[in-house]
Amino acid sequence: MRRFSVDDLARYSPWPARLMGASPWETRIKTPAEIDREFGVEKWGRLLKRAHNHPGAADLETVNGWVSENAVTSLVSVGDELVEMTPRESHSAYIDFIARSLAPYLQATALFELGCGYGTVILDLARRADFTGMRLFAADYTAAGAALASLIAKAENISVATGRCDFTKRPLTALEIPEGSLVYTAYATQYVESLGRAFIEGIAALRPGAVVHVEPVLEHCNLASVLGLLRRRYIEANGYNRNLVTLLHEEAARGRIRLLEETLPAFGPNPLLAASVIAWVPVADFDQAANRAGGSGDPV
Repeated sequence: MRRFSVDDLARYSPWPARLMGASPWETRIKTPAEIDREFGVEKWGRLLKRAHNHPGAADLETVNGWVSENAVTSLVSVGDELVEMTPRESHSAYIDFIARSLAPYLQATALFELGCGYGTVILDLARRADFTGMRLFAADYTAAGAALASLIAKAENISVATGRCDFTKRPLTALEIPEGSLVYTAYATQYVESLGRAFIEGIAALRPGAVVHVEPVLEHCNLASVLGLLRRRYIEANGYNRNLVTLLHEEAARGRIRLLEETLPAFGPNPLLAASVIAWVPVADFDQAANRAGGSGDPV
């Protein structure tokens, strides 16, 4: 597979020019209203209307095709290497990456995706042998995303409970998640610029067997490389999350969670937004641990 350098990025993406001030761009703020407009109304909302106009045809492959119908061959990030992939190759590699990231933690009662979008990840995983027999739960911030995931699941004959979630509220979701579930996020926490303890407490309240975040994180951007610097500026320019790893380290230091794994950016369909993998589990006496550490456990 042919490798590319960071200099090639400008031929595939407008972002290097934007980030370096060569073309105009305004920093975006990911407010709840902006997220609902972008996804609830425009992206997932429009897909949901299209699915309703094609009854019985809204299976996963079809909807994925609608999403990528205007996409072109692009550069993706495999670690710090840049390789060229078609939209189909990139999406397949993305789901494979998530499946590998979850594989060590599959001794779970159920699988729950927080921030599922229209369900493209969890519904693909459900068709894989390693995930056969697991109870499935999926929640999205938008009503349109949850509704579309349910519609696709029905077309695929996959049983999945869908609902809403909000990373800034407690409880995180009204879905009744079995204790011991594997809870994961994939490119979802990025839409909350600054996460508070309520996020960790909301997940801990579900009593998960393990939690895995497949997320781009500002703290892992390598400031000693041009690619790392571009990644940091891309996160800042788009108003993406800046404190997931910091928050998890703070909670681990307070004795409330135990970190199981933390990798540097390993894969990204967008090379400027490559995802790390961070896994953790709440300690058995999560609430008491905060008191021992001298904190109240209230969200910040």
